[in-house]
Amino acid sequence: MKKIILHIIIVNAMVNAVAGQDLGTEKETKTSLNLFYDLYPTLNSVDLDTKGFVFNTIFTVPKGELGIGAAYTYNMLNSDTYTWSPELMAFGDFHQIQLLMNYNYTINNKWSLGVEFSPLITSTLETSLQSNAIVLESQVELKRILDQKAKPSYLSVGLAYGTELGAPKIYPTLSYFNTVNEKLSYKLGFPETAIYYRLNNQSKFDFTVAPQSVYTLHNQPLYDNNLAADVTDSYLEFTALQSSLRYHFDFNNNWSSFFKIGYTTSSTMKIKALDTDNTIYDFKADNGFMVGFGLNFNINNNK
Repeated sequence: MKKIILHIIIVNAMVNAVAGQDLGTEKETKTSLNLFYDLYPTLNSVDLDTKGFVFNTIFTVPKGELGIGAAYTYNMLNSDTYTWSPELMAFGDFHQIQLLMNYNYTINNKWSLGVEFSPLITSTLETSLQSNAIVLESQVELKRILDQKAKPSYLSVGLAYGTELGAPKIYPTLSYFNTVNEKLSYKLGFPETAIYYRLNNQSKFDFTVAPQSVYTLHNQPLYDNNLAADVTDSYLEFTALQSSLRYHFDFNNNWSSFFKIGYTTSSTMKIKALDTDNTIYDFKADNGFMVGFGLNFNINNNK
């Protein structure tokens, strides 16, 4: 019942945010709603599927842009082998709820500074929400524009904290983006490297190599065979390096969709004790294929 009520609250908040926009400032805002679904069917004996939405509004402000939004992801683990195991029952489904806030400040025509603060709630929600299920994800990035006209390019460097690489940690970010011609561009860096190719005005492809991760808390006792005792707080961590090819199609200025297929390597999926990081259970995840698709809607596109 708690989960149903939580879902209603989230959806209602999103509807109110859209309905409550000031129409007088519509030309200065960009609002989007993105729906997505990803499936990892070949992680040894466990399948992982994720589905959710991202709602975001970007406001033009003096000397920059301000973004505000929210995201919700529902995750499920399925398995014929581990159907009634305590580990799978504990992490069979879990939720990620995130508030998105970012500000991009234009220092001058060559430099800009981006700041992001996106607190994340990630939990199985089997009990009342605990403070350790909240991750204060954040990022600071400095960008240098190298070319702004004929062939846009930039270099950026930053520092982030979050679950991009699994359990919450600090990690550096680095990107070099360059436009080769009107159809081809690429980005080199960490944590993401990508190639972008525009086929025509409606279709484009991108090939991306980037880490993929899932992290969530379980705040109920789970038995640890190694300790022969219950662990009060535990977490599930899935990490992999994912290479994916995505096809993006614009139906019109407001609607677009994408389909992607990918392959994960260096895959791991483990349940660990929160206090000690000791492994309670290892699902022995295999490398394998994944598929995903999504639908994007630009609510107030004025093109």
